[in-house]
Amino acid sequence: MWMVTACLAAIGCILAWIYWSKKRRQNIFKDLGIKGPEPNFLFGNLHQLHKQSLYESHQMWTKKYGKVYGYYEGTTPVLVTSDLGILQQVFIKQFSKFHGRKLFPIQPDPDSGPQAHMLLTRGDKWKRLRTIINPTFSTAKLRLMSPIMNRCTDILMSILEEKRLEGKPFDIYSIAQGLTLDVIGETAFGIQVDAQRNPTDDFLLHCKSIFMAAVKRPILIYVALIFPELRRFWWWLHQLASCFREDDFQWLENSLGRVISLRKKETEHRRVDLLQLMTDAEKYPVLERRMSQLTMRRYSFNSLDGSDSNSSDNSDRGKPFMRQNSWHLSSVRNRSSSTNGYTNGHVNGHANGHANGHANGHANGHANGHANGLSNGIVDDVFDEKKPQKEGLTEAEIKSQSVLFLLAGYETTSTLLAFTMYQLALNPDIQTKLQKEIDDHFHENDMPTYTTVNHLTYLDMVLSEISRMYPQGSPIICRRCMETCTVNGILIPEGVTVQADVWSIHHDPEIWGDDVDKFVPERFTTINKITRHQMAYMPFGAGPRNCVGMRFALYESKMALVRILMKYTVKRCSQTQVPLSLKEGGSISPNGDVTIELTTRQSSP
Repeated sequence: MWMVTACLAAIGCILAWIYWSKKRRQNIFKDLGIKGPEPNFLFGNLHQLHKQSLYESHQMWTKKYGKVYGYYEGTTPVLVTSDLGILQQVFIKQFSKFHGRKLFPIQPDPDSGPQAHMLLTRGDKWKRLRTIINPTFSTAKLRLMSPIMNRCTDILMSILEEKRLEGKPFDIYSIAQGLTLDVIGETAFGIQVDAQRNPTDDFLLHCKSIFMAAVKRPILIYVALIFPELRRFWWWLHQLASCFREDDFQWLENSLGRVISLRKKETEHRRVDLLQLMTDAEKYPVLERRMSQLTMRRYSFNSLDGSDSNSSDNSDRGKPFMRQNSWHLSSVRNRSSSTNGYTNGHVNGHANGHANGHANGHANGHANGHANGLSNGIVDDVFDEKKPQKEGLTEAEIKSQSVLFLLAGYETTSTLLAFTMYQLALNPDIQTKLQKEIDDHFHENDMPTYTTVNHLTYLDMVLSEISRMYPQGSPIICRRCMETCTVNGILIPEGVTVQADVWSIHHDPEIWGDDVDKFVPERFTTINKITRHQMAYMPFGAGPRNCVGMRFALYESKMALVRILMKYTVKRCSQTQVPLSLKEGGSISPNGDVTIELTTRQSSP
């Protein structure tokens, strides 16, 4: 009898400890005097987030509680702010105390997990990965990508001409997805996907499936959010499940793994791309620098793409990527199982709409001033004190980074192109002005290059305004406090996630005027950019952890738009959604088709 009593007492003590622990964590913001929605004991505020998207919830709560408030994902505290001064401190000035991101409910260990990619890692591991990846998106490398981008865009143009001849409205979003997958496949990995001509391509279908799964928000993610203390167990459970089935993320990882194996065997030709940099880093160690020694330096940027005025590489010299080293995918598509994959839920199904899709990404270490559309800004993180050499990338790290960048390059650029085409169809006067700028710089049959597209200042303004109206990566623009500190008079305990309410900032009438819902590219004239606060525009994040592929995404978008608008005029039709419905998953994207019509220009160059 006494044993039963002892067991009941032990269970009672455990339950009491769990209750006390949860209540203590859910009182953090109340103890700090920070307002916010009242949390449920079990779910925190997850039950409220389930009713609508995260960015909509943030906007609603910002209107109710002000520019700083707190809520809970289970017991995980999230401090949401649209205060530009606080964001500047968190993302830039005190970055060394906020170098982590929010922990997803099911993920490998961010410090030691062999499968943790750059979106998940922090501290010195993140810095090591970032240092290796950064050269992929340098000015010199981007220049070399022009022939590949134009070759892929040739296919796009032939498809658009077929659609025009049919004389029927069509979905530009799905076509853009094929283009961006073809481009990232060949420029980053040397593989020819052919997703534009083959809408049933395995790579395309698995990429789409991952982002569709992000919107569904599986129940397991909610359970993991309610009990974050069991994060290691959830990851172990996920790893166990992967032994018995191959999900979409795992299929991509296995397929790219076969591409990696082929690349390692190839010794006759060397490509200058992301995969080559990573495989080289597996052989040769890299120098790391300490997170604690972070300083910032300034560069001057002349355009939204981030090319710096100090660069000595100001020509389009350089040989194109070696086509003979591009593999067709028939050799890598055999399915195989692996115990290392992520589930769809992990990658994209987080209850708050977070995902690898932003994986959602896109900058090369060029930072805040540029990312915010400024002429001059704080950029690239520099660490003073070098550490001894450490190991290069492991094979698991190469696979996980590869899938991350494939998904990011596919999703974010296609969404940016779809939003842009949509707004140009709705605003023919702006489209005409943009076409005139293109006509002034290009003649018939001219092929755009890195140099020529970056002379198009109005195109810069158009893409900046699209990114203001639709900050697609806003759900994952956040930082995790790694050390208790005070920011602008607010005590932020270790473990609290600081979430930027980017959508509210980008639609704030006090910053942008009363017409915030209108498409007005002139908001990004040089004088307007200089006079605005540098944190008022942050679609790609800000500071050292801003989007690593930003310049790549913008460059690819410019190349495609120039080719399209040189020949065609985009028009709305009876099937065009007005307003455009949005969904939140791996990123914020159109919910359904983006239907338009094309006509041949009467006075094309």
